[in-house]
Order: sequence, then C-alpha cells, then structure tokens
Amino acid sequence: MFATSGSGTDGEATTAVLLDCVPGRGDLLVTVVVDVGKNPGDMPIDNPGRRTAFARIATETAANASRRWNCDAELGETLRTAPLPVNEDEHVAPADAEGTCAGIAARGKTVTRAWESEGGTAPYETCVLGDTRGDTSHVATAYYGPYAEGALHDYGERSGDPGPMETGQRSGVLRNGTYWTTADCPTDASPAFFTFAAHRDEAGSTKADRTYALAALKTFAGRSAEAHGCAAPTEPSDSSDSSDSSGKEPS
Repeated sequence: MFATSGSGTDGEATTAVLLDCVPGRGDLLVTVVVDVGKNPGDMPIDNPGRRTAFARIATETAANASRRWNCDAELGETLRTAPLPVNEDEHVAPADAEGTCAGIAARGKTVTRAWESEGGTAPYETCVLGDTRGDTSHVATAYYGPYAEGALHDYGERSGDPGPMETGQRSGVLRNGTYWTTADCPTDASPAFFTFAAHRDEAGSTKADRTYALAALKTFAGRSAEAHGCAAPTEPSDSSDSSDSSGKEPS
C-alpha cells in the first residue's frame, strides 16, 4: 500500500508491505516512511518515477526483513509502478465502479459518487461514497491480518468493553452505528474484518437506511473476501453489541 501527504513544498511517502511467512510463522508487516523534505517543483512527491522509487525502498526492506526474522516469505517480482492515491475529483458513479466500490448501489441524492482504488489483495481497502454535493456519506473498510487485529482491538480498547468478536458475534452494529462483519481467511490467524459507517448521526436512521447499509456491507465484504481467497463473510446483521461508544472510526 502506498500513500503520500504534504503541503506541496514538503511531505512524506508511506509504503506498507505485508508478507505471508511460511506456515507456522504468521505474517510480517513492514512500513517505511520517507521524509521528502523540500519538494522540488519539477519532481513532485506524486511523480510516477519518484513514487515507485519510494515503494521499492519498502519492498527491498521487506525482503531483508523476511530473511532477518526467518519469515521466508515468497517474494513477488520487482516493483515497476505504484498507483497514485485517489484524488478528490476522481470519483465515478456507483454503477461505473470497478474496484473496491464495485457492486454497491447508488441511493437517491445520498449516494451518487464513489471514490475507489483497484480491487486486489491489499491488507487494507476502502470505498468512499458521497452525495450530490461531493460530501462523504458512507465509508466501507476492509481489514486483513495485522490490520484486522488492530481494528478489532481498537474498537474494544476505546470503550473498555469486549471487542466485537469477544461476545461471540461474527457480525453486528457497534454503538456508534457502524455495521460490521467478518470472514475466515486461510493464511491469517484472525478473521478479516469489514465495516460500513455513515458520516452522520445514526440515531435517526430509518429502516431503509439500515437495509441499505446491510446490503452495501454484504456486497463490499463479499467482493473483497473473494479477492483475498477468504470464505464468504458472515451475513451482516443489525443486532447491536457493546463494543464502541466513541463514535469514531478505527485508526
């Protein structure tokens, strides 16, 4: 995964690489942050060549880490390109989505735009949905491996209550109105974790709102799980558990 941030004069590039170690050794997450400093005008941080160079630093570091920590992961081919982050003006109609938002239906004026990345096997995926004004209305997120473990832990840690799955549930609704479900994956110790959150107060949500959220989560989680070689996710449910009262999304 590759992301950039900055003001145009300086910034940083972050690349995360998740390695599947040989059986019995779990996985290995390697994150490399490059502090760009002053950003030359003729070589901006999102320049394709510069972006790929940053990402290659991370993949080479990950290969070294695999040997150092006896992960012995099966490494891929030399990285030749790194995709650009999705910009604000790069939205598509939901019906035209072909990546992480594929299959999620539009809904009146509330869901008319989708911001997505390519669907693949990244350990962290998002689909952002927006209204006619371009404001975010919903966010769907998929977590795998250590990202799933971290998200599940964060939901329980913030409230002091058991995490979503510690109550025995495999899907449900958190206190902040976020819908969630899980799927078993062959190479991960913990299940994949999927969420669908509305960017407004869910206290006044209608039955139609809940029906849409459940259908969107089912579509999003199903596509993502299949691409990752995981089992079909648990059917999303609108039953609540006692997990999170913070009203915030997991980090």
